Amino acid sequence: MSACALALAGCATSSGRPSAALLLPCMDLVLVDDPETASAKAIYVERINVARAYADCRQRHTDLVTFVTGGK
Repeated sequence: MSACALALAGCATSSGRPSAALLLPCMDLVLVDDPETASAKAIYVERINVARAYADCRQRHTDLVTFVTGGK
């Protein structure tokens, strides 16, 4: 199964267009106000959220490229 199918259970709708999920913009996350005074837990959570958002955005981009190029 392709990365597209795994990530989104299919990239195309019956109309042949990409799933709207592939067209979502990357998220700009709210970061801790001051890393110097933030708790270690707050910084840890921030890093996890940023990493997850980056990975999700990168996967959507990859899936969109796969859809546009026809999997080539």
